[in-house]
Amino acid sequence: MFVYEPTWFFAVLTPIVLVSKHTNGTSFSVLETIGNFPTLLSNPLYAVLTAVSLAVAIVSLQCKLGLQPFDIPEADTEIIAGVYTEFSGAKLALASLFHDVEVLVGAILVAFLFPGWSSPFPLFTIVGVFSILVKFLVIVFLLVAVKAYSARYRVDQAIGFFSYPLLVGLVTLVIATFV
Repeated sequence: MFVYEPTWFFAVLTPIVLVSKHTNGTSFSVLETIGNFPTLLSNPLYAVLTAVSLAVAIVSLQCKLGLQPFDIPEADTEIIAGVYTEFSGAKLALASLFHDVEVLVGAILVAFLFPGWSSPFPLFTIVGVFSILVKFLVIVFLLVAVKAYSARYRVDQAIGFFSYPLLVGLVTLVIATFV
């Protein structure tokens, strides 16, 4: 948690900082980020920073949700059902529901904060809602695809792996702040 939370924070803060610089530091709102970000994509540096922070956000979201290869607390192969061993009935259903809601909220947040790779349609129209839905489905597909093809990391492997996205996220945020 000490490794992926700062990585998530750096990745999510990068587009907000870019839009804040565009609005002269007056806005740190998600809606302002959505509204002003398509105008910033004409700058190639901002587009590259957004793409890099999107990749870092998806990797850290994978870990934040506890999906493979970062499902270390669950450890299905060592313990019968991981942390869900003691749950049954309604408690197990609620735990599964809360995890699914976490996936939903994380993917929607990434879909809203990284609008640079979508069409510039207004948000509250049919085409804008469809655009967000497509982005959401692409993000969920990426999360599920990584989960399906990867094996679980050990703790030392996960921490060693996250040193790279942490560094990339920090450098991206610093560049976004001082450019």
